Amino acid sequence: MNTFKPNKKFKVREIIKIKCKSLINIIKELKIKKCNLKIDIEGLEADVLKNVNKATFDKISRIAIEVNLKTSSVCNKILKKNGFKTFIKWPLLYGENIK
Repeated sequence: MNTFKPNKKFKVREIIKIKCKSLINIIKELKIKKCNLKIDIEGLEADVLKNVNKATFDKISRIAIEVNLKTSSVCNKILKKNGFKTFIKWPLLYGENIK
């Protein structure tokens, strides 16, 4: 599990713990066979993609990910490794499953 690190300009007043579900579990629980997916989670997009298995990637037809300079290359590599044709139209990275 990742920890969100707040910007140093702001003072942390409270830490709130929340339950999270993995993308693998969401797709499994909802019995999704095929889907289009949009991911925008404030810089943690690569962390989500790193934990997605091949079977789950195979269920994603198209994907749009909001990226930044730190995450764009990692996300792009992960998508290409899993059979996606990709292109960037800043700040979005698009992928189409070509299988």
